[in-house]
Amino acid sequence: MGRVKHKPPYLSSSTSVPQRFWISAAALAPVWLASFFLFGWQPLFLMLAAWAGGFAAEYAAKLVFGGGVQVANGSTAFFATLLALMLPLTVPLWIACVGGFSAVFLGKEIFGGLGKYPWHPVLIGLLLLEAAFPILMHQIPEVPEAPGPRSFLLDPQAGTLGSASFLAVAAGAGVLIFKKLIRWEVPVLFFCVLWGLNVFRGAPVWQESLRQAGIMIPFWILTDPVTSPTTRAGNRIYAVAAAGWTVLIGTFFPAVFAAKVSVLVMNAATPWIDHYFRPSAERHLA
Repeated sequence: MGRVKHKPPYLSSSTSVPQRFWISAAALAPVWLASFFLFGWQPLFLMLAAWAGGFAAEYAAKLVFGGGVQVANGSTAFFATLLALMLPLTVPLWIACVGGFSAVFLGKEIFGGLGKYPWHPVLIGLLLLEAAFPILMHQIPEVPEAPGPRSFLLDPQAGTLGSASFLAVAAGAGVLIFKKLIRWEVPVLFFCVLWGLNVFRGAPVWQESLRQAGIMIPFWILTDPVTSPTTRAGNRIYAVAAAGWTVLIGTFFPAVFAAKVSVLVMNAATPWIDHYFRPSAERHLA
């Protein structure tokens, strides 16, 4: 039995790391089903291309840095799937492949692998794609709005697959909250602060808040356990500050881009938040 090298307190969980990632990936199923219903086979092709890039990055990291290929832990599959859902429907498949490779290799493996990356890998992959291919990354699919339930599911102006169906995203997020893989107050606080700041600015409250959040970001990006604070109090500060940065940066840049950058800013601030909001050794952290 190996010796424990770190001082307490420790975090306990009934969910293993592979279970966390595979459940998180499975929680994206409603979004994929909605995308398939609305857009056909193209979302599946984008996911497979992102998977190919992500798994290629795993093997490239083994060649460059040594060590084993840890495909079974589910992190690469989850990151590649999430990245594909945050891509525009109109991008070519090679863009998804490059994005999956960038997210896994440059966002995760180059920092030492799972649990060691300072910024969310998916955001690294997306922002690199936006910097290299801005025109391709900002195309909006032209999908006519249909009457009935389909028009309620579909936002014709959504820039990405994952933001085209709020109901599907909410269903997937409900799975994460039910399984206690994310703290419910993080996305709630994020949306509430966005809402309040938009009221103050006189902006269209509901539409503007959802557009700024990118819908997927508060549930699957902002709540990442590696890049977010450890304590509940720290997570609350983290969510409120991320929303504030989103509105501030969104004054000068596109809304969803502002949300991505704001999360990266708060990822960098996480060590300082953890320093000032240290977990208590006398209580169990849920």
